[in-house]
Formats: sequence, structure tokens, C-alpha cells
Amino acid sequence: MSLYTATNLPSDGETIDAADVNTDLQGMIDEFNGSIDNDNIAASADIALSKLASGAWTAYTPTWTPAGGAATMGNSVSTGAYMQIGKTVHFWAQFIIGTTGDFTGLTSMTVSLPKTASASFDTLTEVMEITGIIYSGAVSWFASAIGNTSTTIRIVVIATSAAYATNADIMAAVPPAAWATGSICRIAGTYEAA
Repeated sequence: MSLYTATNLPSDGETIDAADVNTDLQGMIDEFNGSIDNDNIAASADIALSKLASGAWTAYTPTWTPAGGAATMGNSVSTGAYMQIGKTVHFWAQFIIGTTGDFTGLTSMTVSLPKTASASFDTLTEVMEITGIIYSGAVSWFASAIGNTSTTIRIVVIATSAAYATNADIMAAVPPAAWATGSICRIAGTYEAA
């Protein structure tokens, strides 16, 4: 950002007359408010986060897509929220199985992201900080997610039936408790937006 240069300074350098007060005020306002970018802010600047982001979460309704068998979300309740700061998106998403939700034969589950992921989003190796928990009855187990498309992620659990723990589709591994009305799946994480 360059400094604003007034074009109508007193012609004699000292006395202000009518011709000198026609400085473009809107030009000064635009320069001060509209030309701030990353190159104009010193690395040592002490800027409050509230000046860079609202700090408020925005609600979104995640779309959960079950696959396999006769699986359907039915009247399950889906909620979520996100906050985007620059290209960083923090989010959470949850569903609670309703009375008409049926996960019979379910083999995998995807959920929509609140914002499109970056073009470098790789469906198998994208680094995402996403963790979750699944609760059914009195039993809980950990969940995570891996990229699926630039707008969805696939929910996975940690399978420990082999020598090393691996990711497994949420329903491909045998869960420690059966899905039922009231079961909850909640995930939260961070990723890079497009």
C-alpha cells in the first residue's frame, strides 16, 4: 500500500483557500480501507483476530450419504457449523439416527464439507485434521475421515484386527455396538479451502 498523496495542497505551502479543500476524501478512504493485503502488513504487526475474522461459526446442514444394502438416513437429524479464516476451514458435523433411519447393510458413509476443498485435495493422502466419535448405546468408538471428493469426505474407523491399525470404512469393520435410533456420529476438523 502506498501512502496517500494529496493533490490539492496549498499552492503557497501555508495558506488554505477554497481551491485547496477539494482533496478527494473518498480516494483517501478507499486507500485506507480497500488496499490492505498480506504484503502491506508487517510480520510484527499486533492485529487482533477480531479484525481479521468475525470469530463466529456459520451453521450448515451436512449431507450424509450412506451406501450399501438398504441404508437410508430416514428422519435422522443432521447438524453442523464451520468457520473460515482465509483458506483454513474449521468445521464440525453430526447426525443422530432417527426412528426411520436404517443402516442395514451399510458399508460406507460420506458427508459433505461446508466449503469446497483446495484443488490439491487428494482423495487418499490429503492431510486433514479430522477426528470423531461414534456413540451407540453405552459404547463409543473413535472415527476419522479421509478425502473422498473436493466436496465430501468418507468416514472411517480404526480397524485393529491385523498386526497394525488401519483405516476401514465406517461399516466395513465390525463396530463394537449396533446402530440404533439415537446413535450419534460426530466429526470435527480442519482443511484447506479452494
